[in-house]
Amino acid sequence: MDNKLPNHLFCFPCAKWHVRTTPGLEKLKPPKILNPVYDCPNSTNNLMPPPRLRISDYRWLPFTFVQLYKRAWEHGPDYGINVNSLARRFKDVESGWSHESMFHIHPSNGHVLMRVKSQAFVEGGLQPAAKRMLLFSRSDYTPYFSVCAHWRKGLLTSIPKCALDHIPTPEENVYMATFNKMRQAKIFGPTALCSHCQPMRRCVECPTEYLFELKLVEDKTVQKMGPERFRQVLLVTRWSDLGPARSPRDPEWASVVGEGDGYNSFQEIGKRAVSGIFESAFTDTTPGQRILSLNPEGLEDDEDHGDWY
Repeated sequence: MDNKLPNHLFCFPCAKWHVRTTPGLEKLKPPKILNPVYDCPNSTNNLMPPPRLRISDYRWLPFTFVQLYKRAWEHGPDYGINVNSLARRFKDVESGWSHESMFHIHPSNGHVLMRVKSQAFVEGGLQPAAKRMLLFSRSDYTPYFSVCAHWRKGLLTSIPKCALDHIPTPEENVYMATFNKMRQAKIFGPTALCSHCQPMRRCVECPTEYLFELKLVEDKTVQKMGPERFRQVLLVTRWSDLGPARSPRDPEWASVVGEGDGYNSFQEIGKRAVSGIFESAFTDTTPGQRILSLNPEGLEDDEDHGDWY
């Protein structure tokens, strides 16, 4: 019925078609703002929440916007919204994390792909308690960066902590001149990661991939020009396949939000990475890291998959 009702949108909690309030002008808004895209009697009913996906701390992606994006791509601009209405850049002032979301539809199968980049300035020599304060929210103990529903399973919590351990720290008992030279050399020198935190990781139970990196980024809050203006950041990139956007019961969407059962990403996706499909649509290069399992113990037969994952 999508191609026959451009001014309507199907509401899954109500199982009815609703009239769009602002056709073509729907935009994502902060979660504290009520943002209905159609006239629904259950828009404020907490007992029937609309399907949505967590992007980051206090940021959500409603399934209705994924519907509108897919409808516009499939039937025309009158049926939904363009990709610019979904892409966002925002910063959490309390945590210091910055996020950038981007979306793309794979032309071969029509699946909606999502990429979220999360980054925060970091320093070397952090104690375990400081790492937890940096990575996890104190409200619900969820990572500040974008994660799928299975982040508690596997190695996801240990990988960023391992990457933080590779940030060099300057020696303390040296003269100031030697300290400055050492600091500049260590700041601008490459930070190598190990075999545990460098490879890309794929969740076993949903089509989501992660990549953790340490990069030098200019801190524009520092007024003085010099080496102090460039700082290390922990960059976490997440790629997810959200499925064909037909229904919240799609295997891809349901598995990403944690409502699916029996989904195996290595069997469904194969050796073609979600990150490679997404990045190849915009650039000629793809992430050059090999893909490992985020939960090696969750694989039934670890030897049959080889070294590529």
